[in-house]
Amino acid sequence: MDRRAGGTLTLAVAVTVLVAVPRLLNPPLLDGVASTTPPPPAPAVGTCLQNSVTSSWGARGVLQPSDTVYVTCDRPHRAEIFRVVDPLPPPASAGTVFDLCGSVEEFSTYLGTAGGGWRPELQVRITASGPDARQVAAGQNWAACVLVDDVGPTLTAPLAGAAAAHTVPPQVGVCFDGGATDLAFRGTSPCDRPHSGELFGSRVVGTDADRDALTASCRDLAAADTGRPAVLTDPAFTVEAVVTDDRVREGDDVGDATATARCVVRALDGRQLTASLRGIGDGVVPWAG
Repeated sequence: MDRRAGGTLTLAVAVTVLVAVPRLLNPPLLDGVASTTPPPPAPAVGTCLQNSVTSSWGARGVLQPSDTVYVTCDRPHRAEIFRVVDPLPPPASAGTVFDLCGSVEEFSTYLGTAGGGWRPELQVRITASGPDARQVAAGQNWAACVLVDDVGPTLTAPLAGAAAAHTVPPQVGVCFDGGATDLAFRGTSPCDRPHSGELFGSRVVGTDADRDALTASCRDLAAADTGRPAVLTDPAFTVEAVVTDDRVREGDDVGDATATARCVVRALDGRQLTASLRGIGDGVVPWAG
């Protein structure tokens, strides 16, 4: 069952991903004087950007620069390139770029897959960038797919491989309020807002998947991602895999016999948290009030 990034909970990636894809194809010829210095090539996968990235178009349809400053990923940054398509395959279009940058598989491959087949859940925006005017004039025709963190403090480590290494930073955690059984139908929020639970991963399973086995692997994931194995036995929390039948969620009478399992850690007795539990280790639990 094909799932594309589109900002819904049908994704195995972050549930609030927004996809903004500029029209990168077939720009017009540009006026001006040729520069003796060749323009830079397309950026590489894993390149980090100091500032947030937005894509806009000028009057003649050419992608405008967004004052991008490239930095090493151990320095504070807001964005990270997780895929570069160079050149764009013909016949390319905005829809093509959406497919290329909105692929769950590409996103998850870059971040890495955690144990048990769980795909990461991040509160990020996905956008696409392309060559600037000088690069277009030099014949460049590529698209860079970019992860952008617009919400929390700036990132100070690369997101590449972070899910597999259990080092996803807390500022991109995905949290929710209320019960977990109807999580597929509700919105989520950044974890710095009051919330009752946090989403650590998701995966596509069969509707007859073993719930106990899923919860067991979810508990392993939560212990690793929080760095706090005691969360599994703390009476203030429940850790479980919540399974939603995709056919019910999508309103289909018939269809693939698949479901989405979501690994959640939820506070009990009506208590709320004010920060992510990712990487908390032996630190103080961020209870509200």
